[in-house]
Amino acid sequence: MATSKNTGLTLTLVFFVMATVFSAVVAIVMYQRVQDNVAQNTKDKTEAQQNATLAKEAQQDVNVLKDLLGKPGLQSVGDPNSEPDDQTVFWAVRQDIEKFAGDEQEKTVGSTLQKMHTRITELEQHLAERNKAFDDLQEKFSMLDQTQGELNKQIDDAKELAEREKQEALENHQTQLAAKDATIQDKQTEVNTITGQLDEAIRNYEDYKEQTDERLSDQKNLIRRLSKELADIKNLDWEVEDGVITWTSNDKKTVWINLGSSDHLPKLMSFSVYRKQHSGIARTESDIKGSIEITRILGPHRAEARVTNSDIYLPITEGDPIYTPLWNPGSREKMAIVGFIDLDKDGRDDRQRLREIIAASGAQVVAEILDDGSTLPADADFSKLITSDVKFLIQGDMPDPSLASLPAEKAAIQRILSHYKNMEDAALDNGVRILDLSKFLNFIGYRNERRLYRPGDNVGYRLKNGSRSASVDETIRRLGPRTQRQSGQNAGLYDRNRALRRRFSTGQTSKKYSGGGSGSR
Repeated sequence: MATSKNTGLTLTLVFFVMATVFSAVVAIVMYQRVQDNVAQNTKDKTEAQQNATLAKEAQQDVNVLKDLLGKPGLQSVGDPNSEPDDQTVFWAVRQDIEKFAGDEQEKTVGSTLQKMHTRITELEQHLAERNKAFDDLQEKFSMLDQTQGELNKQIDDAKELAEREKQEALENHQTQLAAKDATIQDKQTEVNTITGQLDEAIRNYEDYKEQTDERLSDQKNLIRRLSKELADIKNLDWEVEDGVITWTSNDKKTVWINLGSSDHLPKLMSFSVYRKQHSGIARTESDIKGSIEITRILGPHRAEARVTNSDIYLPITEGDPIYTPLWNPGSREKMAIVGFIDLDKDGRDDRQRLREIIAASGAQVVAEILDDGSTLPADADFSKLITSDVKFLIQGDMPDPSLASLPAEKAAIQRILSHYKNMEDAALDNGVRILDLSKFLNFIGYRNERRLYRPGDNVGYRLKNGSRSASVDETIRRLGPRTQRQSGQNAGLYDRNRALRRRFSTGQTSKKYSGGGSGSR
């Protein structure tokens, strides 16, 4: 029992001693931490006081710098990398530099002032040089002023001497003038007499000239009218054949002609075929028996053509002459166009197709009057364009002013008729043949081929279509042997009863010029 009590006391004592030692250690550690905190606080207070002193000194420096820059009222210094703000010292000073320094501004105030000082020094030096030059000019001006005074005195003396001499000369002149006045009076009487005679002669000449001009105008109109009537009555043979048929195959609708590569014959050229016993090439349509179109060039003077139109009662045979007014070896035929052009009588404008037919044959259109009354080329001078070199003036349907209902249509028709008068006068003066469109188409062997559209058929028309305006003498680009072909029209000529069906111009205008019709534009 006694042993157990001693053991408990021993354990208690040991625990107490260990607790005391642990408390002592904890107390020592806590005391050390307190001492360290006190020392750190003391150090922080000292640094805070030092920082406060430095901040105060820095603020004083900033205030001094603000006063120096003239911005004492701005609180914030500003940041160059921030958005511009004229309420900060940095951006306010930057604005002053940009505003007052101009081309001399730099990135800093010091460099800007230095550059401005350099510029001011240069300007002061330049001003000093200008002042020196001004002083030199002032000195020269004083010398010139003195010289001017001397010259003025000399001028005054010269004026006085000249005035005396003038007075003496005037007195002498008055004496001579009085003598000449008498002579002039006598001459004036003679001049008045001669002037009266001259005026009477001029009046007589003007009367004679007016009568002569009227007679010349009447005779010119008479000659034109008689020439036109004579051409209509006799229809003189003034063209020659281009070639002849050398071989025919009526079953295959194929012929050969005596023209080829040496004649510069183009493919797809169309020719009218004439009777052997014709009354003259391009004289009358009754001599035309058919038309052909060149398909192959076989040699220097040989080519193959397909028959595009013929009469079974008057077949094409060997020796038949061929002709087209659009082609002439070694030269380029010239044409002019006027009137509404309707090749297939469907009421639509085919002017562009006619241009292409002419251009594809190697000919050219030198002048046109369009359906709106304008001309190609613009403001054309027909007296210079319609010369003796022009072969045909092709005339389509001419408009009738009485059929127009709108003022714009009437104005367009008046322009067309006015231009046509000038074109016709030029043609008559230069011997240019005025040819109706249907006759022209027959002479060139044109035949209208109606085209049928089939689904899936991607082959387009062989001639460009449409009514867009084109320049005079537009060149047609050849894309291949069958990308461009002339369609044809026989105008009812090639049938058994063609003698009964010859068509003449009725003078009726196309529906294009009617007021509000389906063909009006």
